[in-house]
Amino acid sequence: LNMLLDVSRLDANAVQVERAPTSAQRLLEELDQDFHQLATEKGLRLHVASSRLWVDTDPTVLRRILVNLVSNAVRYTSRGRVLIGCRLRGPEVEFQVWDSGIGIPPEQREAIFEEFFQIGQTQAAGHESHGLGLGLSIVKRSALLLGAPLDLRSTPGRGSMFSIRVPRCEAPTHTAPALHEPAYPQSVTRMGVLVIDDDEQVLAAMRSVLGVWGHHVFCATSPDEAVVMAISHASDIDLLISDYRLGGNVTAIDVIRAVHACLPRTVPTYILTGDTSPQRILEASELGFPLLHKPIDAHTLRAILDP
Repeated sequence: LNMLLDVSRLDANAVQVERAPTSAQRLLEELDQDFHQLATEKGLRLHVASSRLWVDTDPTVLRRILVNLVSNAVRYTSRGRVLIGCRLRGPEVEFQVWDSGIGIPPEQREAIFEEFFQIGQTQAAGHESHGLGLGLSIVKRSALLLGAPLDLRSTPGRGSMFSIRVPRCEAPTHTAPALHEPAYPQSVTRMGVLVIDDDEQVLAAMRSVLGVWGHHVFCATSPDEAVVMAISHASDIDLLISDYRLGGNVTAIDVIRAVHACLPRTVPTYILTGDTSPQRILEASELGFPLLHKPIDAHTLRAILDP
């Protein structure tokens, strides 16, 4: 359903591109966290290269493209490995997703980007369900939205390489400070924490600190992404932290209800807010979930993880 909604939004020009300096390393780390367990369960080696490059793009749209490419790579690969990385190509950075899967015949390389198309049924036989065939359609539409060239190289029976190029940029000189982190040891219990915030820098800080403490962090910048994360990692999420305001008229209560509906059990839930006005605090507190105030300090964060 979410993939159908993505196609509809892209066709209706309802997705607005908001470019910003984006760390390639952060995108790669997120992909590693999102797919490492799935690849391991299939017996695949997932290798994610590191990078110091920065790109000028919409991080949400580019991430959606890469998620779909990696998802397809894992889905259509029964043995071997999946490799994710990026390299400098003049003024651009090329993100690449390699796999050792079934490959794509030359005559199907245009058709795979159409809606509901799946690689030939005879080839798919013996593999697990391959979904609705919408992932690459979303990739194509999203790449056009970014004005980012897509490329495909593939050898049937040996694997494929999908790539996308986006403009390179310099790292920003001023970034939001990360959470102040006292010298805490790793937590005794490893938890899966879903953090929802439309501020990429807040997510980066939370991912950094929680990761150092040994927790598995799932990040979402929108309600749609949060629901996808909740569905994909339902059994792994032990704690939910959501920003109160998520853009437009969307509040934490909307996304919390949607996420809770996707989880098999009730999980502790906290609302994060930077609005200190009495009216906003009252509105948030009436939702029935404990409040955390921005900027959240490491001591407070640690207290809810290791009560």
